[in-house]
Parts: sequence; structure tokens; C-alpha cells
Amino acid sequence: MWGAKALTVAIAWALILVTIGLFVRDLGRASVRELSISPFWYFTLIFLFAYPIRGLLIVADKVIPQVAYKVGPGEAFESGALALTDDRLAAALLIVAAFWLATYVGYTLARFSNRTVHGPSDGCDIPPHSFNTSALVHFLFLTLALGATYILDPFGLVFGDDQSALRAQGRGVLWLLLELFVLSFIVFLATTVVQRDRPNTSILWLMIILTVAVAAFEMYVLASRRIIAAVVLSCLISLVIARPRFWLLGPMGLFATFYAANILELLRYIRLPLRNGQSFPEAIVSTLKYVFDESSTFLLSTSFEGIEHVAQMLGRFDQTKLLTGIDHGVAWLFNAGLAFMPRSIWSDKPLIYGGIEQFRSLYPGYFESGINATSIPMSYVVDLSYGFGICAGLILAFFLGRLFAWCQIILSNPRGQLVALSLALFTLVFMFNIVRSGTVHFQGIILIAAICAFSVGPVSVAGTMLGIIRLVALSPFRRIDP
Repeated sequence: MWGAKALTVAIAWALILVTIGLFVRDLGRASVRELSISPFWYFTLIFLFAYPIRGLLIVADKVIPQVAYKVGPGEAFESGALALTDDRLAAALLIVAAFWLATYVGYTLARFSNRTVHGPSDGCDIPPHSFNTSALVHFLFLTLALGATYILDPFGLVFGDDQSALRAQGRGVLWLLLELFVLSFIVFLATTVVQRDRPNTSILWLMIILTVAVAAFEMYVLASRRIIAAVVLSCLISLVIARPRFWLLGPMGLFATFYAANILELLRYIRLPLRNGQSFPEAIVSTLKYVFDESSTFLLSTSFEGIEHVAQMLGRFDQTKLLTGIDHGVAWLFNAGLAFMPRSIWSDKPLIYGGIEQFRSLYPGYFESGINATSIPMSYVVDLSYGFGICAGLILAFFLGRLFAWCQIILSNPRGQLVALSLALFTLVFMFNIVRSGTVHFQGIILIAAICAFSVGPVSVAGTMLGIIRLVALSPFRRIDP
């Protein structure tokens, strides 16, 4: 009889081979360009690194989880984590395999046609001034980001306890402004793609240069690689959408999000040895040694965590809670928009909610000495199961796959839909958020829709959002040809 470790390896390899086989099958049903910017297959690529591949590395002792585990069973853990046993890891891989399969079924059965997605009148409601308006709005958010940086003065902070203190003082909106310009940039790029007239090249390049500069600056301030990566990836995918002959840039950009981590790690941490008195050449050498030698497994660990959190969930809660949910949707409500409620209005708003509350339930030791803002995303499997159980989570994963299918059609042929393209582009670019966090993605959708309202008006935005809900959640499960 196989042991739990051998079973874990077998499940992981089976999941890897099945996904590769289904991707090859999908190549026969869609164009290479369409799949090169497919949200579902980008989701699957990240999924493979975060779950089966990571599971193999954990079993082989090649990677250490961020939430450190000790060797002996039953020992006390600083994070309050349960022991990561082989049988629990194998069970977690079975669960995540079911979630991926549910997502794939939703994706492959959502045979939306271009007519059902777009409709006969799409493209007629884009005002002629949309490009200038979106450029002005984006410049405003760039300015607000720099202003928030000046007010907070977060130099030296690495998402530490000071952020929590500022949030408790009602200054969370300032931290939101530090990254909100990335969303306005996505809307600006979408406007450039869908407008009828040729965009003003000077304004376009000016906005791109300013955005890259601000994103690089915020990466240094916040020690976050995510901002600059999202800006560059948005540019590449937008170029593929506007100029199909450059389709090869799509997969290059998606794979670069994996391999550029070390370079960005060098850029964001080079300031540390400089502050310790090293010269610039010495700082480069010491940082290069850290990035490419000592931290190679750490980088993989901090970017693609996931399977260990599912295993932790299986050990932390009994079968009833796993099937019916842990908090009955409270974290979902925060992730879907309740987090935007200002503390000046809601004086009793908790400091720990949504994904951070999920983290605390799995790793309570992190919060024994107070609020710790450096929490780790719990993965979409934990998030979708946390509200109403694994069964409801599988249903949500199915509709997530339908959303990916809708996004794929929009990205392949936007037809002048500014709001739809902005949402689809945002979903693709921030796929890490979905795989690592789940329903937190809804907060970004709300913000993207609000930014789009500046260009096309709130009525058009509301109509598009209702149309997306109808197609993804309520439309018939059969293809309707034009």
C-alpha cells in the first residue's frame, strides 16, 4: 500500500499531466493568440506552481513555507500552525484538484458566442472624449498616489505594524491611493484600445512613462514587486489586444511574471545595504548574493504559497465546518466591498477582517502579541470554502471558470466595450490575487467600475455590470450562435 508521501507525489503529477493534456486539447478549439492571453490558462499556470508543484517541493524538503513548521509532531509553533503531515497534504491536493476541475468545467462549458457577449449595438456608447478623460483621471490618481506617499512618509516600511496603526487611525484610504493608480492605468489602456480614433501618441507615451516611474518609486517605498509587474504586464497585454500580430508578447509577459521576481527583488531591496553604510557597488554585490544565492527558495515560497494553507484548513476545522462553512460569509462580505466602509462612519469596524481574519483562524499565533499586518493570502480554495463550505466553494469555482471564459472572449475581440475590457484586463493582470486570495478580487472590480464611470457614465457602467452577471451566472449553458 502506498504511503501518504507517495500518494501526494502521485496526485501532484497526475494533476500536472491532466492540465497539460487539456491545454493541448484546447489548442485544437481556439487560436494560439486567444490562448496566449487566456485568463483561465494563466490561472492554471499559477495554480500549478501554488499547489501541485509546491506540494512536490514541500515533500522533497526543497522549499520552506512562509509560516514555518517544526519537524516534530505536536510541537508548539510560533505561528500557531498545526503540523504539516503527509496525509493532510495528500488530502489537500485532492481538494484543490476538485476545485481546479470545477473551474475548468465552468470554463469549457461556457460556450459564449461573440454575439451573446457583445450584442449588436456594442461600441456605440463610447464618448469621443473618453481618451482625454481617462488620461486626465489617470494623471489625477498618479498625483494622489504621490501625495499619499508624502503624507504617510512610509520610507522604510515593509507592510509592517505601522500600517496597522495608521489604518486604526482611519488612514486606510491613503494606503489604497498608493496602488489605485494601477487600476486607473488599466482603464486608460483599455480606452486607448477601444476608441475609434487614433490616440494621441504623445499623451499615450507620457502616461506610460509617468506610470512606470511612479510604479518603480512605489515599489521602492512599499517594498512590493506587484505594482511594477502589473503596470508592465498591462502594457504588454494591451499591445497584444490592439495589435494581434504581436501575440507572442502575451505568453512572454505572463511567464515573465514568474522569472522577473529575482530582478525586482534586487531593485526593491538594494536600499537596505545602502542604509547600512555600504557603497553602491558593495550594495549591488551583497544584494545580488542575497537574491540569486541565499533567497532562491524563499522567493518561490513567498510568491506561490497555497497548498499548505488548504492542508492547515483541513486540520484546523471539523467536517461539519468544512462542509457548511466557518464564518457563513462574513469574510466574503468584507472582501466584496464592506472593507471600503470608512472608520469615521463605522466606528466599530474591526481591524482584522476578510482575508486577514481567515489568516488568523488558521495561524492564531501571528496575532498573540497584537495586530500583525504582514498576513499571508490564504488561497482561493480556502477563501471559497471559508464562507459556506467546500461544496459551495466548488460551485463558486465553477462560475469563476465561466467568468474566465467571458474574459477570454472580451480580450480576444473587445469591440469597443470600455467597461468590459477594463474588467477583463484587470482580471488577467491581477490573476495572482485570485489564486492567492479569492473574493478580494471583487474589491478591484468595484474600483475599476467606479473609474470607468468617469469616461462613460454610471448608467453605462451599471448596464455592463448587470449584463456580465446575467451572462456568467444566469445565461443558458449552451452556445448561442450569431
